[in-house]
Amino acid sequence: MKFLSGIAIFLIIIMLSGCSVPKQPEQKNDQQRVEQVYFNPGLAKTIKKASKTVSGVRDSTAVVVNDEISVALKVTGLHRLRLNSIRKEVHDKIKNIAGNKEIHVTTDKKLFVQLQKLEKEINKQPKVEKILMILDKLNKINEDMKG
Repeated sequence: MKFLSGIAIFLIIIMLSGCSVPKQPEQKNDQQRVEQVYFNPGLAKTIKKASKTVSGVRDSTAVVVNDEISVALKVTGLHRLRLNSIRKEVHDKIKNIAGNKEIHVTTDKKLFVQLQKLEKEINKQPKVEKILMILDKLNKINEDMKG
């Protein structure tokens, strides 16, 4: 009986140790992901200026990562009645400036604040660990813009 319980315990230990996943490959994937990231604050600044020229846009914030442009607009007063046309006009201006990049534009106040915080973090030239967090937050904001 002790022999069978010993074998059972031995098999359980072997099964549990065989199921563990080493951490090394995940760290390599993160490093590769960070190396492929390119922030473009110069283009973001140009886009912010162009966005502010649209009638009704009081303030704007922009983040450019690789081939994705995320822009949030602050629209106040009666101009909020024409949010769709303002977003479209800003989108068209950005397309003329940036070409074939993927463009996300929002007038949501909450997303404006979140994107503005990310823009400030990017301008501080973040470390590797922070870049992954910024990318995750930016992806979440872009998903919220679509939805």
